[in-house]
Amino acid sequence: MSCFVNCTKESVPRPEMVLFDYGDTLAREPAPDFLRGWRAVFQYVRAKPEDVGPKEACELADSLWRRFSDSRSLSAARKGGWEIHEWQQLRAVSEALGLEFSVPLPEVETVLMDSSCESHPCRGTAEMLDFLQRQGIITGVISNIGWSGMALAHRLGGLFPGHPFAFILASSEYGVRKPDPLLFQIALRKAGLPPERVWYCGDSFSFDVRGAHSAGIFPVWLNQGGDEPEEADFPYLEVSGWKELMDILGPSGLTIRNYTPADCRSLLGLFYDTVHTVNARDYSKEQLDAWADGRPDMEKWERSLKEHFTLIAELDGIIVGFGDIAPDGYLDRLYVHRDFQGMGIATALCDRLEAGFSRVTTYASITARPFFMKRGYRVLRENIVERGGVKLKNYLMEKLK
Repeated sequence: MSCFVNCTKESVPRPEMVLFDYGDTLAREPAPDFLRGWRAVFQYVRAKPEDVGPKEACELADSLWRRFSDSRSLSAARKGGWEIHEWQQLRAVSEALGLEFSVPLPEVETVLMDSSCESHPCRGTAEMLDFLQRQGIITGVISNIGWSGMALAHRLGGLFPGHPFAFILASSEYGVRKPDPLLFQIALRKAGLPPERVWYCGDSFSFDVRGAHSAGIFPVWLNQGGDEPEEADFPYLEVSGWKELMDILGPSGLTIRNYTPADCRSLLGLFYDTVHTVNARDYSKEQLDAWADGRPDMEKWERSLKEHFTLIAELDGIIVGFGDIAPDGYLDRLYVHRDFQGMGIATALCDRLEAGFSRVTTYASITARPFFMKRGYRVLRENIVERGGVKLKNYLMEKLK
């Protein structure tokens, strides 16, 4: 069962981004068989001494790894330990043994990794990543790993095809390892987000939880084995599985229901307030007044909302959003109350509105465009609409299923 430690759910800001550890968090890897890996690599060896084969290469690589391993320990990391890049090891082995490859070193690494180390998604990971994407929450990876970032990205692409990680950071590329805060600080810089808007999930209390906290990021401890936590005086969340994280990040108390004519006046008010607050960062006062002038044609709105499939989002009995879609798959309106942004309400509405359509189109505002892009829409063209002599830019977008 999930547990907020030294904090409450209400005291922790909802994240705009969730970062993940790789091993035993996103995926599990059984014990590697490096001899098998080197046998695969030797298919790409074009020149070598007669007395050198996969066994000799594997033994040298293993001896180097044992020498490097002390620098990768938790105690070493706390004292400024370092990470070793797989390419360094491959160069040392190949040049020491006189091996020449027929393919570039990055490809040799990929062959060695794929042939040595199997990998399987942790239970519920794919569903959780899909959930975060639908919620509009960005994801990324920070891993303590000797393989290159390129190889790790290749592996994650195979495990979770199509998932758009914003970035993947491998400690091998930077020479430092978690819990050093530097990796987390680099991630924040890449994300362009303050630490209080980011959560980090990992299975190691020492490397992941303490490391994230040291950079001001809210830690989530994935404790699938029911381990006893270390003593800590800082806030963190403990979960035993991904469903618990999804339950926490999903909108609590939200209900989606069909539209009734009695809702129309409330929707008009929500529409006006949302346009003049949420969209104010992308449009001028003149444009906002042209878009929502406060004098709507209520009969026209009622007729349109009744003709379309229109849904209402309520949170504890309060209307917090609405959306409607035409019979041809044109998503006409999608608005969420200014005080309930970033809670997955637009996602919940869209999930229901888009269901059953193989093609959905919409005219998205500048503000809404990133949301639709994350849902798999693409821009067909930029559009200019004129209202009362005032020009506003939006985008015709399309989603194919």
